[in-house]
Amino acid sequence: MTENPAPEILTDLTDDGVMLLTLNRPERHNAWTLEMELLFNELFDRAEHDPRVRAVVLTGAGRSFCPGMDMSVLDAASSGARPWPTDQLPPRTRPMSFPKPVVAAVNGACAGIGFNQALMCDVRFAVPHAKFAAAFSARGLVAEDGVSWIL
Repeated sequence: MTENPAPEILTDLTDDGVMLLTLNRPERHNAWTLEMELLFNELFDRAEHDPRVRAVVLTGAGRSFCPGMDMSVLDAASSGARPWPTDQLPPRTRPMSFPKPVVAAVNGACAGIGFNQALMCDVRFAVPHAKFAAAFSARGLVAEDGVSWIL
């Protein structure tokens, strides 16, 4: 019998109405995946419609917040595959349209889409050793999701 893996995002609702969303791929430093993106949007939708949720805190498990897209996704895309159904996904700007306060608790590496998500939160707090990177141009990528404007 195979055990179900832990969800890619953990949730915890505190007694005072704070929904804690923890990116949960510490073995990959919480690198972003399609499954994570789908669950991220679903959890924000649930939190928006749950009257018990007064605010959301987004953080990462382990030593990193989110260093960006998982390299397996980027490798597949660079080989010409379409690993990401971009025509079927909502925009990655969900925290910006969320009607309740969203806090990024950045606990380590924060780059790429992780950097985007942190910037889209209403406020960010970071540990002293946190590293932020907007390395899109160095990787030959477009700064997606309007991050150059948000930054």
